[in-house]
Amino acid sequence: MRSFYTFLVALAACAGHAMSDAGIVLAVRGRPADACIRIASGAGPCVRYAADELAAYVRRMTGVLMPVVEASGDAVGLKAAELRVRPGCGLGPEGYRLKASQAGLLIEGETPRGVLFGVYGLLETFGGVEWLSWTQTVVPKREEFSVPSGLDATERPALDMRECCFEDAKHPDFAAHLRLNGPFHELLARHGADGRHGFVRGLGRCHTLPSLMPAKEFFKDHPEYFAMMDGKRVPYGQLCLTNPDVIRIVTERVLERIRKDPVPKYYGVSQADALCWCECERCTAGYDSTGAYSGPLVAFVNQIAFEVEKEFPGKILETLAYRYTRMPPQRIKLRPNVMICFCSFFRDYREPHRVSSYFRSRDLVRELDGWSRLANHLMIWDYSLAVRHYLMPFPDVMTYKDNIKFYLEKGATEMLVLGSGHGSDFAALKIWLYAKLMWNPDQDVDALIDRFLAGYYGAAAPLVRKYFDSIYALRRNTEKMPLTFYEEVDDGNLTDEVLEKGIAVLEAAEELVKGDDVRAQNVREARLSPVYALLLRRARRGGGARGEGRLANAPLLDFFERQMRESGPIRLAERVSQVDANMSAIRGLVAD
Repeated sequence: MRSFYTFLVALAACAGHAMSDAGIVLAVRGRPADACIRIASGAGPCVRYAADELAAYVRRMTGVLMPVVEASGDAVGLKAAELRVRPGCGLGPEGYRLKASQAGLLIEGETPRGVLFGVYGLLETFGGVEWLSWTQTVVPKREEFSVPSGLDATERPALDMRECCFEDAKHPDFAAHLRLNGPFHELLARHGADGRHGFVRGLGRCHTLPSLMPAKEFFKDHPEYFAMMDGKRVPYGQLCLTNPDVIRIVTERVLERIRKDPVPKYYGVSQADALCWCECERCTAGYDSTGAYSGPLVAFVNQIAFEVEKEFPGKILETLAYRYTRMPPQRIKLRPNVMICFCSFFRDYREPHRVSSYFRSRDLVRELDGWSRLANHLMIWDYSLAVRHYLMPFPDVMTYKDNIKFYLEKGATEMLVLGSGHGSDFAALKIWLYAKLMWNPDQDVDALIDRFLAGYYGAAAPLVRKYFDSIYALRRNTEKMPLTFYEEVDDGNLTDEVLEKGIAVLEAAEELVKGDDVRAQNVREARLSPVYALLLRRARRGGGARGEGRLANAPLLDFFERQMRESGPIRLAERVSQVDANMSAIRGLVAD
């Protein structure tokens, strides 16, 4: 029987209880607490942290400190005991229930993390607390903190694993506030982390075969273990996945890793990040017999998974459907303990997958449909960035909801989003919005965007929304000019006029928040994106067709470099060579 935890905000005898027109009152500014926070005696670090978080935020909202008290068994009180969750309630590992009664308010979860997320759901829904970025939280001042007397609400996440791999989402406390839980966020014991939702340490989840069989260890004596290209074995490509010794060695090493670190659920066994697949006779026969380059990979992972299941039932091997292996094979099924991680970066980012006319998006729909029929476990590796220009406007936000719902329909249970670095185009909004929609994709996206902008930009929010809408209003023939992972600032998605107007709007927006240092900085970071794109566009045409010269470009460059220092560290692109080239071009605009 699974262990269930309850976390009770009780209208206890020590504090009394009160009712108002709004329902059950927990705290009123200027008077002693109307309620205490009660946890079971001996509660673990996550439940204690949940209690401390609730107490801290109620105090920030109302000035009232709700005391945290411990009780166990019948000492909690019969009414409180009757409100506790029963085994088999079906809340799941992160779901929670909020239930009000004359006895108080019950926040309950099947696990400690469910309890913690219930506290955050309570504070957000009824306290108006907003965790907008890892450095900015909005906590409204309230005269009273209360919940409706008839409250009985249950929430469960749409996806089991929700991961935002943006630099600014890495802080574990912030990630927990957003109810993110993937290994990138490195949640701690106080967040309910138990290691099971992560991947084995020291190996990771992607491109793991080079770590399991390094070329520097094997290639000299056994070149036959590695891919054949143009009739010659090469150390820089994939392994030869049909070689019996490769299968044996990788199986032994995977089992060894699991024995050393048996807590995680997932263990990555996936191809190198290279397009050099093996062209030997056996591998080629595997491609031909299954109709896809993924065929030998699936057969390879299946054989390892068979051995893993015998010793470690319940463990999942994860492998990639990535680049040349994205097409699913025919005439072969995945073993039940194999998870496909489908990587979606070849697609159109302006339109949702199901409606885009771009041929790669149409391919994606067919490919994912095929994998959904083959795999018992499906993870999505999504993307939200222009890899060559992290800072450029990249209007992909309006695809999030439809794409997540599409992934869910195809059976996905885990999702990772790879995003860009600090200060990039609307990065804070994108993290927050992904987190909200991965938890519940049925929410109104426009309402969520307005809610975020209001908290993050304050009085400047309407003008920031005007700029945001101007970028998202740009339309083009998706089939011929999609918004892609490799988007360039001069690919046709943007125009100088749109960027210049956007910069002017954001300059005016900053005027509206003078004296509010945090929100003024947020607006300046938003302006960094169109300024970067405009400067680079001008640089690439030698100053510009309309004769932009030193006087026109110097103010923009001064702002750009000053903001890069203030916001830093900001990375402009994935590759250092691209960063250097872009910065050199921009600075050349005002060179003597």
